[in-house]
Amino acid sequence: MNHTKQKRNQAVLAVSFGTTDPFSLNYEIGAAERAVAEALPDFEFRRAFASRFIIDRLKLRDGIQIDHIVQALERAADDGITVLAVQPTYFTYGYEYAAADGNAATGLWYAECEHTACTVPELCTRTG
Repeated sequence: MNHTKQKRNQAVLAVSFGTTDPFSLNYEIGAAERAVAEALPDFEFRRAFASRFIIDRLKLRDGIQIDHIVQALERAADDGITVLAVQPTYFTYGYEYAAADGNAATGLWYAECEHTACTVPELCTRTG
């Protein structure tokens, strides 16, 4: 999902709880991730899951390597990313969103980043 126009130092990190179901991985979470990547064509696209169980299961069963949110933030710092948009795919506030937002904001790699932002869940942005 990388785009040719992207700047090397900026990325968008889509954070999901995760799933072991291939259909959901490709057509539900995957659809949300494709929309994020298409909305930010100048940003390198990256993915992370919140569930270590799901990450471990996908790696063992399918050979798919997906970073945990903490690993993804550390990798972004190691790769020289200085502008990071963290886009959770959650619809409501909860433990996983708090972990994604907290990890992005509390400085796990914050000193390396010039700008970081974490959006709010979809249903929390609507009124009425």
